[in-house]
Amino acid sequence: MMIKKILLTAAITVLANNVLADTNPLKTQTGNEIGISISDYEYREPFKPGSHGFWMDMNAVNYGISYLGIYKFNDNWFALADLGYKSGKDDYDSSGSGFDKGIHKEIFEGKIAIGRDFAFDSFVLSPYIGLGHRYLNSKWRGKTSSGGIVYGRENRLFLLPIGITHKMNLRADSLLQTQFEFNQLLRGNQRSNFSETQYLANVIRWDNTDNPQKEGYGLKASTKYKKNNWSIGPYAEYFRIKKSNIVLQTKITVDSGTQLFWIHEPENYTKEYGLKASYTF
Repeated sequence: MMIKKILLTAAITVLANNVLADTNPLKTQTGNEIGISISDYEYREPFKPGSHGFWMDMNAVNYGISYLGIYKFNDNWFALADLGYKSGKDDYDSSGSGFDKGIHKEIFEGKIAIGRDFAFDSFVLSPYIGLGHRYLNSKWRGKTSSGGIVYGRENRLFLLPIGITHKMNLRADSLLQTQFEFNQLLRGNQRSNFSETQYLANVIRWDNTDNPQKEGYGLKASTKYKKNNWSIGPYAEYFRIKKSNIVLQTKITVDSGTQLFWIHEPENYTKEYGLKASYTF
């Protein structure tokens, strides 16, 4: 009889602790979030690594949608999947090749991660780590204002995101959430679609080029005010990718015949500042 009482007491204690632990509203919860965003976007390539002058830059207003799914598999641990899409019309400006406007660009981003909640008296910290992928497709064709031939480009970055989220209550129905994330570049590739220029009369063949990118990183920061199921707040992103490997590339024209070039993707910087609104369900 005594053993039964002990076991019953232990079971009630464990159940009570679990119930109490789950009542912390700041801890990560299973759920879904959809969002929309608007941002100012800038991409730049310097004259040389580390210099303050830039060979070219591209600016746009980006519009985006996003989805976040979270699964909490015990009181403290959680997994997440984060997907995003942005689109904008880039304006190009270069000291060497003129300018162009209205260049359509798309950015697809994805991330899976695992994290843990650490609850304190008035806030919760949730560090996480995962794997990420960023794909940019710039659909550019034609010529610049100075007659320079342009082409589409595709960029893929495989990333290791390491981040932390801070949450604190403001009122009974509202909270403030701040997030910082570092993205280490694992592997990247820049594809230059030179073959798209073959519609020009004097180009017979111009092979596409893939330039591997091995060094770089990204930084992301955001804060949002959340009340009930709605949230809104600013965010900022910064990517710095070092100069790519050099590869040999072939071009054949009517005027010059076969030409061989050593091609690389220069060091580049991307900055983005925006505002995002989300709904959780």
